[in-house]
Amino acid sequence: MEMQPFDFWVHVRPGGRKDALEGPHDGVLAIRVVEPPTEGRANHAVCKVLAGAFGVGRLDVKVVGGRTGRRKLIRIYGHPEALSQRLLELLGDPPARGSSA
Repeated sequence: MEMQPFDFWVHVRPGGRKDALEGPHDGVLAIRVVEPPTEGRANHAVCKVLAGAFGVGRLDVKVVGGRTGRRKLIRIYGHPEALSQRLLELLGDPPARGSSA
């Protein structure tokens, strides 16, 4: 299966004490990053955190919407079914019945 884009929204809290996924916030994944929201530094940190969380390369993660706001549209290139399942796990939803997670 070839790599395909998978898009989802996140809520970013810049200027935190550490980079961390924080679970759901208003129905989307919340992420706290140390970097301030200047010169794209927080966006870069968000991509790095998400790459680690989804097990993909840093260059496979892009901010494609909301570059200057706290709510951002993220695009990850990979296998959409696996990425979708991982997002559900990060949001705290249990794996679907019958899936091998």
